Amino acid sequence: MTLEARITEQVRQLLARGCGQRQTARLMSGQVSKSQVGKIAREKKPLAPPPDTQIQGNPGTPIVGKCPGCHYRVELPCRICRARDYRHRHRKYKAERRRLRKLFRS
Repeated sequence: MTLEARITEQVRQLLARGCGQRQTARLMSGQVSKSQVGKIAREKKPLAPPPDTQIQGNPGTPIVGKCPGCHYRVELPCRICRARDYRHRHRKYKAERRRLRKLFRS
């Protein structure tokens, strides 16, 4: 089974960004198996591919996948989870400060 060129390219971009092979397979949400990611990571790319097989597209296009944290389909890395995590930590911090003020005020 051959993968689509766009999926292969997204896997290469994730690997180039420093994602591990397991994480890449998970982020691609079932489109690619771990073994296929391993094959893509090990393959040697030719120095200059023939012009007719070159992938057309902007190299700055975002990688869209399923976030392992919130399971939304988002541009990776997921900023939604990061913002939610920050908000949750900030609310816990403020609640703890309020509790301590009330405790030491008396």
